[in-house]
Formats: sequence, structure tokens, C-alpha cells
Amino acid sequence: MQKTDWKQLYAEEKPPPFGHELLKYFMLEPGFINLNSGKNLYLTKRVFFRTQLLFQGAYGTVPRPVFDACHELNAITEANPDRFHRLHFIHKMKEVRSRLAKLIGAKAHEVVLVPNASLGMYTIMRNFEWQEGDLIVGCASFFVSTFTMMLTAVIIR
Repeated sequence: MQKTDWKQLYAEEKPPPFGHELLKYFMLEPGFINLNSGKNLYLTKRVFFRTQLLFQGAYGTVPRPVFDACHELNAITEANPDRFHRLHFIHKMKEVRSRLAKLIGAKAHEVVLVPNASLGMYTIMRNFEWQEGDLIVGCASFFVSTFTMMLTAVIIR
């Protein structure tokens, strides 16, 4: 897949619908089907392979325009880390939070960006006001680290 000009990507056309139409924006190997359930299928002309992974949904990928934008931002950051973190980071973060808030119907101050799902769950669980007798229901498919963080968030309070 060739590099996409992500700044002009939707300047003249609407974003594609979810599903197969989005596949052209990803850098996945031909024939790879990500089921995001711990099972990966590799299809070839005559052979069908199936592998069972230990963790469910642990890996994903980003569309090529996101990949390119991340690399561009990384180059700007690396060119002058002090300037970026002291002068530009907060403004960029506010812009991202505002845009995400508009997308999900929230207020910008309600949007929090975290580096991974475990920390996200921990942040959410720490912000509930737990009372004696409250019940937490989990699933067998939880990551151990997520479940541990949930319990830790409640116990520490």
C-alpha cells in the first residue's frame, strides 16, 4: 500500500463505510483476516491455517493514514523535544480531546486519553465512588492485568 496524504484524505470525498471498504486503508498482509478473538486465519490458494492465540484481541493495527500521521508527529517531536513538549503538546492534546468529544457527544474535559486498555480501566474504576455492597461483574475473557487493576482500584479506595 502506498502512502496516503492524510491531510487531504477526506477533503473531497466522504469517509468510507465501516467494513470491507476500509480494508484498502490498512497495511495488512494479503489473505490475513483479523478476527480479534484470539483466532487468526491465514488463507492461501489451497491451504487453510488456523492458530489459537493465548490472549484474545490483544493486537490490532491502525489505518495507513493514522500510521503516517503518527510518524509525521514523531518526526516533529524528535526534531526538538523541548519545544514540542513545552509549547505544542498541550495545545495538540486539547485539540484532540475537543475533536473526540464532538465525535462521541461528550465535553472535552470529560475525554481522557490513556496509553492502553488496562490503564483506561483503572482510570475508570478509580473514578467511581464505591460503596459497601457494590458488586463488580467480570468476564472470563478479561485480561488478567485489567481484572487485577479493577480490583486494585476498588480496594485502594
